[in-house]
This record gives sequence, C-alpha cells and structure tokens, in this order.
Amino acid sequence: MQIGIETTTNLIYEGQSYWGHASWPSPNLIPSVLTSSISEDLTPHGNHDVKTFPFVFREDAFDPVSRVRRGRFYKKESQQPRQWQVHPHPAMPKEIRETNRHGVISKSLATFISFSFRTEIKEFEPDQPLVLMGLSDAFTVWTVTSVEKTATGEDVVSLKSRQSFGVLPKLLLHNIPELRRAKVQETIQMLTEEIYRAGPESVIDRTRDAAAAILGTYVEHKKIAKYELDLGPLIKKLATEPKVEKKQIVTSASEIIRIFHARVKPSEQEKRRTRQIVEQDAELAVQCVGAILCDLGWAKWQY
Repeated sequence: MQIGIETTTNLIYEGQSYWGHASWPSPNLIPSVLTSSISEDLTPHGNHDVKTFPFVFREDAFDPVSRVRRGRFYKKESQQPRQWQVHPHPAMPKEIRETNRHGVISKSLATFISFSFRTEIKEFEPDQPLVLMGLSDAFTVWTVTSVEKTATGEDVVSLKSRQSFGVLPKLLLHNIPELRRAKVQETIQMLTEEIYRAGPESVIDRTRDAAAAILGTYVEHKKIAKYELDLGPLIKKLATEPKVEKKQIVTSASEIIRIFHARVKPSEQEKRRTRQIVEQDAELAVQCVGAILCDLGWAKWQY
C-alpha cells in the first residue's frame, strides 16, 4: 500500500504502483519519528513540510481515556515527490475536466509506503523504541505496545501515551528563601524542560541538580551548613542535625534521587551489577523532587 500527499492542498491518496484514488474523508496522518528510550534528545527534527519526516502514522482508532492509539505507519519512499495517476478527488470536482482517456490525472505526490514495522524497531533492541508524533514545537511521545499483521500484510501498531514523569507541584515562591530563590527556580525549570525532551538518565541528572539546590538552600537558610555541599553530605546534615526539625520525607526522597543518580553511571552499574535506569525510575525521581518541595512548604500539588 502507498500513501500519496499533495503538498500544496494536503489532499491524500492511496493505492499501489503510483496508481491511486482519493482517501476520503481524509485520514488523520501524523508526521512521526522513531527513536530510542535512552536518547538524549527526544525532540522530533523537521519543519512543517511533510517530506522532511521519515514516517507518517495513519490513525485508525484513539481512546482518549486509556490514551491508546492504533494505526499504521508508512515510510518515506524518496526525498522527491513521485508522479501518480489518480482519479479526481471528491474535494476537487473540477478535476474531472482534466482526466485523460483512462479517467485519471497525473499528480506529483509525496509518497510513503507500507513496511514491516516489527523489523524496523528491531534495530533499537534491547532498548525500548519510542515514537515521537508531531512537530518540534508541538509533539507527544508514545510507547509501542503491540504489532499485529493484517490480512493485507500491513502492520497495525498499538501505541500507549508515554508517561510524562508525573507533574511537578506549583512553586510557592514567597516561601522559598530569597537568597537562593532564583537558583531553585532555575533548576526546577531545567528539570521541567528535560521531562518532555530527554531520556531517563538525563532527567535523573536534572532531579539531582534540583534536589541539591533545594537542600542547599534549606540548610543555608537554617544556618546548619553551606549551600555548596554535594547532595550526599546535605542529606547527612539533615538526617543528623539535632537543631533542625526532622524531615524524614525530605531526606528519604533525596536519598532515592542520590542512589538513582549514582546508578546512571555505567561504571556504577558494572561495579554493583545494578539494572539499567528506565523511564519509571525517572518518574519516581521527579515525584521525589515534588515531595521534597511540598514537605518543605515551598510548593503545593495542583488538583
């Protein structure tokens, strides 16, 4: 099966061997990119020209409650448009005057072809393949859950909306000590940007930076240690300082972030034979940052 897109009108055709007919009503075609779950940059590259994208996803069904999509992927055949012989499009009734003796007209279409999706994603193993849908300024990230072969030989793919590592709470800026308020804001902003664009290792790096800035600000404000201490010593100060109210959730959540950050290093994984960091670990680390902020009274969860 082939999909042809007329780039001037965005009308869609389907067929075989560059002979086709209008796909009407027009299906929902979404420019897509395949990438690895450990990719450092999860931003799709390309402008608003469909020809710049390697794949398009033809959506057959979408469940907004479960956030599951089902549909078929088509792969870009060539950088240059192909000449198709197509029947007049229902949206362009005047085209019937331009048909030849075979009842078709010639059109230059950006062409995408069906392919073995299961074979395509094998190159990402053992990592989990992800699908980026949309453009660089507006996109979503999806996980492949299943691939089924139809009677026509096409692969129907089921996709689940990728977890966005939870939602950070709203900062209560007036409660954050003024001296380091801008630094706390900066690290939280950097974390927020990474959540939607980076792999789990990079997200955990940013959670560590945020936790260190938050704890450093707190111990400095309480006059029990210097802001510049690393996360490990900051945790110990909070856990052992008798003059400060015990913040068990803060210290425990920070310790989880510290451990995850150490595990990001390949040398640490090899030394301690720990498993590879995955998306769910990053999600927990982000939730820990939120719990730290809320337990200190510097933020509140939005409902």
